[in-house]
Amino acid sequence: MQSAKLVTARKLCDLYGFTLDSVYSKVSKKVWQENIHFHKPEKKLFFNIAEIDRWIQGKKPSTQARKAAKEL
Repeated sequence: MQSAKLVTARKLCDLYGFTLDSVYSKVSKKVWQENIHFHKPEKKLFFNIAEIDRWIQGKKPSTQARKAAKEL
């Protein structure tokens, strides 16, 4: 299994044109799901590029990501 590419909130903003406020808003409003769209080891957020791409395209999270989130 290939590991997901994870980036910081700032890098996510650079890549997609989001503002930091909009990124943190999506996290706090649970638009993006923990362990699917983002991970939070040691209180630092890392975002899963593949799942953010799916969200932008209006797709549901991948089966692989949903399974991994349930296992946690």
